Amino acid sequence: MVALTLRSGERIEERVDHPAGDPESGITERDIAEKFVALTDGLLGGRAAEVASRLLDGAPAASEVVRLTRAAAPAR
Repeated sequence: MVALTLRSGERIEERVDHPAGDPESGITERDIAEKFVALTDGLLGGRAAEVASRLLDGAPAASEVVRLTRAAAPAR
């Protein structure tokens, strides 16, 4: 439960029983891709969306995920 009281005195309350990703509400592949991009875009030199698309297209094995991430990351 979150409750805000505005300067005007108005009070706004919101309750979320099942947030995104909760087993009751689920999560979509798009949600996963958006989160991946948000968390890795800086690390992958702007190629996070491409990597996310490849990862979600066929659900590759963990070794493939590592290979794609390494290939997309800029050289250090």
